[in-house]
Amino acid sequence: MASPTHSALCCVAEAFQCGITSAATRQAVIDVRSCFDWLQTQGYEDLGIVGTSLGSCYGFLTSAHDERIRVNVFNHCSTYFADVVWTGLSTRHIRQGIEGEIDLDRLRAVWDCVSPVHYMDRFAAMRKKSLFLYATYDTTFLPEFSKQVVEHIRRRNLDHKLVVMPCGHYTLGESPFKFVAGYQICSFLKRNL
Repeated sequence: MASPTHSALCCVAEAFQCGITSAATRQAVIDVRSCFDWLQTQGYEDLGIVGTSLGSCYGFLTSAHDERIRVNVFNHCSTYFADVVWTGLSTRHIRQGIEGEIDLDRLRAVWDCVSPVHYMDRFAAMRKKSLFLYATYDTTFLPEFSKQVVEHIRRRNLDHKLVVMPCGHYTLGESPFKFVAGYQICSFLKRNL
């Protein structure tokens, strides 16, 4: 059994790590909104956002808190921030570093404030146009998490387009997939902005 000192240190380490992640995510949203502030000062009115991988989470959180963003592209998506970290092949080193001190349920709870699933109603209330793109062989953002996002958006009758690519997370950036994804993203933005 762990000593009280060990348990206390683990709790401090957990709070520190989760606090840093939440603070970094908050700062990312602030930075993106600041970019939109600047774009407006330059005369731009039709605003959209494209987020890829972790940027998709940042983009969703930003759009859920900013009515100016009318068009969204979420390239890879998930409901819970913690699920991606816990199950992703490219984030396994993070899981290995924290697994002895925290489990998935607890990690979900401490990262609830940065998980898109908790902002779905807020996002839906603004009636935006969105493209959700995910890969069927993604080992970073598992397809089951992307499918959960699709269920949430369909339940809320969001104006959206769904594109499912037959590749993986990183192969989406390689030929021929990058051309198909690029066309889908650019044509969606052009039609809707």
